[in-house]
Amino acid sequence: MEVRLSETAEKILRFVVTMVPIGVLDLVFTMIFVSVLKIIHTAWMLVDKMYGGIEFPKWWFSIRIPDPPQPPQVPPLDEGQRNPENVT
Repeated sequence: MEVRLSETAEKILRFVVTMVPIGVLDLVFTMIFVSVLKIIHTAWMLVDKMYGGIEFPKWWFSIRIPDPPQPPQVPPLDEGQRNPENVT
């Protein structure tokens, strides 16, 4: 027995058949990602409880990042250099 669907029903059915697997895959990937984050968080909390917190070494904060190089300072031009016609 063959069932004939209207054009709108075909479009809706095609949309559902296409989007439901994508939605399920999205949920699966989200669950995996959240599970990995939860494992990392739990491991970090265990380390924090066991060792009382992990501190950075003192020298870590003494590292200074150098400032970016500045363009060279050019002295201002005097009146004769600005407008050579006015030089007497």
